[in-house]
Amino acid sequence: MSDFHISSSTILENNLIFIRSKDGIFTYNDDLHTDFSIILKKNITKREDELFKIILESAQIPYTFFNTNNNNNYIDWKENNILKTPIQIQSGNYNILELITEIQKQLNNNTSFSNDNYTLSYDQIKNKVTISSLSSQITEFLFNSGNNVLKSISKQIGYTNDTDITINNLSSSTSDSFVDLISIHSLFIRSNLSSNNTIESKSLTNSDILCSIPITSNPLEIINYQYYEGMSYTILEGDIINEINISLTDQNGLIIDLGKKIDFEILLNIQIIKNPKYIVNKPITNINELNNQMIDENVKLKQYKNELDEEIEINDSGEILTLPTEKHKENIENIKTEIENI
Repeated sequence: MSDFHISSSTILENNLIFIRSKDGIFTYNDDLHTDFSIILKKNITKREDELFKIILESAQIPYTFFNTNNNNNYIDWKENNILKTPIQIQSGNYNILELITEIQKQLNNNTSFSNDNYTLSYDQIKNKVTISSLSSQITEFLFNSGNNVLKSISKQIGYTNDTDITINNLSSSTSDSFVDLISIHSLFIRSNLSSNNTIESKSLTNSDILCSIPITSNPLEIINYQYYEGMSYTILEGDIINEINISLTDQNGLIIDLGKKIDFEILLNIQIIKNPKYIVNKPITNINELNNQMIDENVKLKQYKNELDEEIEINDSGEILTLPTEKHKENIENIKTEIENI
């Protein structure tokens, strides 16, 4: 019995679609080109006994996005138990000294205490940040309870968001984890062409992730992705593809902002392959049906073999007197072929 596998030998058709984000219909506005749709002028269709195999062949994405951005640059805080206006650090790619200098500047520009009240320092050996205050009054950083906790800058400076932080001139605070400025770990291409079998740990439900792209380039370079045999792909059972939705997000599902009207390109290959459930022109829907078909074919083979044995006559000396008819021989060969192709 030969096995059926989805491989290059089962590919019936390749449909290469070169997609430039600049050509899309944009979800939010014409300036943000990382969430869009394209409508095909010619539908891609398949038959019932076929499947769509979706492969992201390649991608070229400019590394123009900021690790410190509108998704992670807020500080909620109180001074002397009075809630202050949240501080928002300007988006950019900072090193740790640049970042703590900017945070310190913003705190001192907005404090109700004396100027230069706050100091942030970095311990390179321990990879931690310490925040100090000169005031005897209490300052609270609402890393756990603030309204913008999901957009907090705390993790970049080494805080876990487990608790709010309280300081004054008698008590400074040192980050309880480690500084991590790389807030965007990988890029995700999401699409309506993703499989129902795709699941992400954040929701533990079906996901629209088509492909994960590691970031191996430096800022202001091009992030290149290239498919090779053995990498993941998506299998779809629908009969028609006429619209393709594409979005570029970080690992948290947040849309990446490459900058105003900055574009990226991808190459999709929509292959049409034979559905391995369809065998000998008959759809096999479960393993029991396949087993029953094999049993039936084996019964036929035994039947013809018995008839063959009956038609072979051998005399006392062992000489064959008669041979089976051509019809029986043809039936046996046909059954053998059917069984081998299951």
